Amino acid sequence: MKDTSPGLKARLAGLLFLIVMAAGVFAEYRVWNVLIVFHDPAATAQNILTQEPLYRVGFAANLVDYSFYLGVTALFYELLKPVGPSLSVAAAAFSLAATAIVAAASLCTYAPLILLHMQGHEPWQALALMCLKLRTVGYDVSLVFFGVHFLLLGLLILRADFLPRLLGVLQMICGACYLINSFASVLSPPLARDLSPYIFMPCIVAELALALWLLFIGVNSQRWRAHAA
Repeated sequence: MKDTSPGLKARLAGLLFLIVMAAGVFAEYRVWNVLIVFHDPAATAQNILTQEPLYRVGFAANLVDYSFYLGVTALFYELLKPVGPSLSVAAAAFSLAATAIVAAASLCTYAPLILLHMQGHEPWQALALMCLKLRTVGYDVSLVFFGVHFLLLGLLILRADFLPRLLGVLQMICGACYLINSFASVLSPPLARDLSPYIFMPCIVAELALALWLLFIGVNSQRWRAHAA
């Protein structure tokens, strides 16, 4: 990766980031939010069993989301390391921790497929829904680490002169929103329900802006090399 131009790294990061966002939004809003009824185990089980192919595609989309963001993390580290090596390492570490947590939590998403196909699956409906609720907890925990990751990412972009500082501000807002959502989920679930899905809208705007900028405009290679030197 050292021999790759910063412009190519930026465009590859933008492309992977867009794939991550598309997969994540599809899984959350087209699959989980449609099929899972958190107050009704029987309805959730019925939805999963009658739309099992869609459910499985949602799980696969999450795998694409998490695995591709590892590539995004590595590319962000390479792009922003000249601005602040220590901060870049910290940002990458928080991203890796978050990805590991949410990937482990995704096992709870697959568990209902096993439970609901067991003989006489009715007694397992409540357990299947509990697994899905645990997945939500794991997701909220991962967003604490993703929140810090985006705060550090925003700080690094603010320090760089080869990317617009507005992108840095947007990433810091995104990180703050992730943290607010996660701690609200722990401390005041009713507040978290009131905030959702509005709390994630700034995050979508921030991440989409960064991904599109990197993909179609990239970085100022001359200024990046000046930092690297």
